[in-house]
Formats: sequence, structure tokens, C-alpha cells
Amino acid sequence: MEKVLQIGIVGTGPRGLVALERLIAEMARAQTDGAIKLTLFEASTYPGCGPNYALDQPRCNQLNVPFREIPMPPRSSVDGDVHYDAFPSFQQWYKQRHDVADSSKDFFPARADIGRYLQERFQSVVNVNPLVVKVICEKVVAAERCGGQWHLRTKNSVQLFKLDDVLLAIGHQPTNQDQNLERWIEHSVESSNAELYLEPYPNQPLTDSDRIDSESVVALRGMGLSMIDIVKCLTVGRGGTFSVTDPARLTMQYRSSGREPKRIVPFSLDGQPMAPKPVNAAIDSHFDVPDATISALETALNVDETKFTGNDLHDLLIHWASKIASVKYVEQADQVSATTDKQEIDVGAIEKLAASWLHDGSVCHASITDTTQSIGQIMQQFLDMAMGNRRPSLDFCIGQVWRKLQPTFYDCLRFRQFDAEVIAPAVALDQRMKRYAFGPPAEAIAMLITLREIGVLVFKIADDPDVEVTDTGWKLRDGKDSVEANIMINTVLDQAQLTETNSELVIQINNQGYTEAVHESLGAKAMRDGSLIRGGKPVEGLTATGRLILGSVFEADALLACFGDDMTTWARGVMARRS
Repeated sequence: MEKVLQIGIVGTGPRGLVALERLIAEMARAQTDGAIKLTLFEASTYPGCGPNYALDQPRCNQLNVPFREIPMPPRSSVDGDVHYDAFPSFQQWYKQRHDVADSSKDFFPARADIGRYLQERFQSVVNVNPLVVKVICEKVVAAERCGGQWHLRTKNSVQLFKLDDVLLAIGHQPTNQDQNLERWIEHSVESSNAELYLEPYPNQPLTDSDRIDSESVVALRGMGLSMIDIVKCLTVGRGGTFSVTDPARLTMQYRSSGREPKRIVPFSLDGQPMAPKPVNAAIDSHFDVPDATISALETALNVDETKFTGNDLHDLLIHWASKIASVKYVEQADQVSATTDKQEIDVGAIEKLAASWLHDGSVCHASITDTTQSIGQIMQQFLDMAMGNRRPSLDFCIGQVWRKLQPTFYDCLRFRQFDAEVIAPAVALDQRMKRYAFGPPAEAIAMLITLREIGVLVFKIADDPDVEVTDTGWKLRDGKDSVEANIMINTVLDQAQLTETNSELVIQINNQGYTEAVHESLGAKAMRDGSLIRGGKPVEGLTATGRLILGSVFEADALLACFGDDMTTWARGVMARRS
């Protein structure tokens, strides 16, 4: 009798879902006839979508990808001993349930709706394969290689799960806390006046908390997408409402509920806001990159990785981004002003300036957004650019072009054996550009501007303030300006850094020598089929995807990176090891 192969998938967010689908498809093609069993583990109560897309989160939490671009394609049916029906794309699924009117403004769905779609898609596979697929809603805390198998243990069970092949699709993991957070934790325990929230998600507790009231001053550590979610949870989530007073400029009014905090005070290391995405497809199309240019970029990136040394890859990305963005900048100068002669603008000089700014974000020029202005001014200028009411600055052009190039970066730079000092600066540059490329909807920036104008949102200590603990909470000081807060919320998500990850499972596999970091700032080395690499060789039966292997892949957070070919390669690797 043929041995039954036991496969485990740890984590059932979007990547775990795709892994399940692709493996079932490969099993059907191979006509396994029950010779493979799958055990799926999910640490949260949200199998199929994971906590980032939880169905019960506030609906003001929006995806930062417009509806028209959401990269969740339809699924074809699979027939056989294991099987599933076809499933629509997100756009098809959503339109069956909601009206999506064409308008002058892009639509950004609630993340809870993404979660509902993912869960339905997940259940449509699990429910029809009950003899093959088992779901365990428990956190895996230990993994050990024993007798040719992997033995996994969950937090709440004494049972050992014995598996032949394990995929780690575990998403965001906690990292070692810095000294500031450690000090704040101690302070919040010792002081009855100080309330600390270490994580921004789930954020339903923030909308419900009795500790946050109309007299609260809430400090927010971080100024990225999570900060924007938290600001909306503390206002819209607590009963406040925004109304648009001028659609052409997206100006708003805010009606208070009386339950929002008195002040919300964000801060970060550089004190800079995110740039919004263009408000609609027409404005966004101004930054489109020709197919011939994308093909040339692919050729440049796909050369033998051994030819790259030092900052070669970093500089190559800068070369292409600055070359394309300078052309877009000149084109839009001509579009905005009929009197502007494109020949009067030296494209070569603009390209050099763009490259200089990509090398050093502190470079100043009249064509680059002045970061010494107030944050309110910067946000308004970015909003006007996104709305088509202001000529885009060069940095805004670079950021939008970078977003258009990211799919090519993701595809060409995954599972390449670059030297650590080659890939690390390239990934760091991509992370820096997320301030523009991963920007929120224009509407979200308009909300922040409105809250700042009425004094609810305060940015006067935003740029890396000194933070000291006090009897009443925290005092934040930036030069002569200071704010006292009784609530502190950490909105900074942990980095995908293998050496600093402190979850029980990752610590154990690290300590047992099953991982090897691409670079001290990045994740683990992995082969194209997801196999973790140790000493230049694959670890038998242990694979990973997503944030755990950032550096082996160029991007780990984007939905676009979840529905690609990686999990097909992984599934085929599982089947190949079976034979």
C-alpha cells in the first residue's frame, strides 16, 4: 500500500490559500487518489484570510489598491479525486454583491470585504475535500525534524502533528522590541494613567475602548498606512463623519461624535506623510510605462546575478526609475501648461536630479516637494497632485513610476542568488519608495487634512521627537514644541528581519540551524520552490513563502506577490519530492 504523504501549511492568509489551491490542482493532475493529506494551521480565528483581512474589523480600514487593480484573479475548476469549482475574480465576486458605479474617483474596498472574498474562496476548497484537508485553528509553536518527518506542536495541544512536508506561510511575526517600547511597556504597567497599545491590529478595541474619550490625547508612533487606519478608527470608527464639500478639490467637513480623542498626535523618525495614489485611472495613466520599456527593463534585470557587485542592482533600479520618471515629469509639465515648451526643459538634467534624489532623499530642488514645509502643506500639495489640480513634483512622478515598475521588480528579482550586499540596498530602496508607491487613497489624505485643520490631528512634534514618560503618560518634545499624551499606540509594523524575529516557531527553527539569513536586515535564504537553504543546500521538507524569506523574494507584503507563480512552483516541488 502506497504511503500517505502528510503535508502541512502553517498560516492560511492569502498565501496559504493560494498554496492550498495550487497543491490541490497538482494533486488532481497526478491522480493521487487519497495518497496525500493536508493539514492547515491558522493562529488567528480567520482561516482563509488571516488577521490582516479580518471580517470583523472596522469598515473604515481600506485596501490601498484601487478596485480596478486588485490582483486576485479568477480560479479555474479542478476535477478528480480532489477537486474544486471555478471561483470568480474579486472584481466579479464583488459586483455580484454590490453596485460599483463608474465615477471620477477610484474605489478602494474595505479590507473586511477582501477577507470575506478570501474566506469564501478558501471554504470552497476545504468544504469539498473533507477527507483530504483538515484545518487546525491553533498557533504552531514548535517544529522539529525527527525520523524523516517534521513534528509540529501547537500552543494548545499536546498532540504532535507528523508531516512530511511543511510550508511556512506565517506572515507578520513579532520582532525584538527596541528600548523605547520596553520602557513604555514597563511604564504602562506601573502607571494607571498611561495606556499603551503595542499593535495597531486588530483595531476594534480602539473603537470600543472606554479609556479613550473626548479628553484623551493619543500619540501614534509611525506615520504609514497603519497610522491612517488608526486615525480613521479613532474618528469614523467612533461615530464621526466626513462629508465632501468640494469634489473637484476633495475638501471635506468633519462632524464630531463627541467620542473621538481631543488630540491625535502622530510622529515618526522622519516626520514625513505618505503620498496618495492618483484619484482615478485617467490621472494614473499619465504615469504608465510603455511595454517596450518594461521589456528592456526585464532584459537588464535578468542578466547573470554574479555580474552584480556592491550597489550595482540598487543603482540599476535608480537608473531606470529616473530615466522613465524624468520623461513623465516633462510630459506632465506640457499637459498642465499649454505655454510650456517641452524643449525648454532639459530632460537629461531632470534625469540626473531624479537619480540624485533616489540616492539621497534629502536632495533639495524647486521641482522636488519641500520637506521643510509644514506637514499640512505637504499633504495638500500631494492631494492636489493626486487630483490633477497641481503639476506633479518630480518626487511624486518618481514614486508613481516606481509603483508601475514594481511588478517587474517583483518578478525579475525573486529567488536570485545575489550577494547579500547587492540585494540588501536594493530592497531598502524599494522599502523607502513605499511612502509613494504604497500610498493610501486620496480620500484618506483629505481626511487627515480636514482633521488637522480643525485641530484634532496635530503634527507639531511629528519629526522624531524626544519621548519621556511622565506621571500622566508621555511627554513628546520636538524643539520648543511639546505635547503630553495619556494614550500611546504603536502603529509601526515589525520588519521582516529573520535575526530579530522572536516568535516561538521562528526562534526554534533558527536555533536548530534550519535557516540562514540573506542579510542581517532581511529574511531567510530560499530556493525557487520555497525550500529553505542551509549551507548552500535545501532543508529537507521545510519550505517558506512571504515575509519570512524577504530578500529571497523582492517583496513580501503586496497582494500582487501572493497570487503569482511562486506557489505553483512550490506545489510542483512537493509532488516531485513525493516521487
